[in-house]
Amino acid sequence: MTAFPFDTNPNEPTKLGLIVLSSDETIEDEFRAMLPKSCSLFQTRIHSAPEVTPDTLMEMKAGLATSAAMIPPSFDVDVIGYACTSGATMIGPSNVATEVQKVHPNSQVCTPITAVMRALNTLGARKIGMVTPYIRDVSQEMRNLLIENGFEISALVSFEVSTEAIVARITADAIKRAVRAAAVDGADAVFVSCTNLRTVDVIDELEDELGIAIVTSNQALAWDMLTSAGISAVQSAVPGRLSKI
Repeated sequence: MTAFPFDTNPNEPTKLGLIVLSSDETIEDEFRAMLPKSCSLFQTRIHSAPEVTPDTLMEMKAGLATSAAMIPPSFDVDVIGYACTSGATMIGPSNVATEVQKVHPNSQVCTPITAVMRALNTLGARKIGMVTPYIRDVSQEMRNLLIENGFEISALVSFEVSTEAIVARITADAIKRAVRAAAVDGADAVFVSCTNLRTVDVIDELEDELGIAIVTSNQALAWDMLTSAGISAVQSAVPGRLSKI
């Protein structure tokens, strides 16, 4: 046998990790389309119920560390995102970070709901219209969290769907109609929640039409993870006004 020489690359890319719900059919495609080539993305899945309720969302807390461990700690991932807006709302963003950092103590942890609030603050938006796919109990918890963090909710529009398989199939036209309905009473921005809603392709169109910022779960999470890793969103394909800050 001949030992063949090899080289190693000293310039490793920025490493991002993503914990995706087992029921999510959307975020992986939208995320890959937004990230620059300078990033590597490592994905894992966490068991999630097909029905979204406060109780089923809370159940995911117990599986966070196990799912995070499927991304080997030896990879030295820079930032890990837990890709569930409603789950992070119910579990609590700090609790999500605690569970993930049991396995990845040196990784920053982002969630969609904290990313959205950071994005809205960066955009200077205080009066927010909300669009969600959730049942009332879940939507209200998210609304309350935003209010607790200093935002005014001018409108809350919901499809009131509990089944993830339906959420992933809500059409772009339906989402656009919902955003228009939420963009009332002088809203500074509209927040469209849920990583399973297909939103990335409608952001620029709606911003041009309505003249206000549109912030969605997947867009905000990608932006937050990139900027937390020291990468400007200008270098990415993150859509909307958010990418220009």
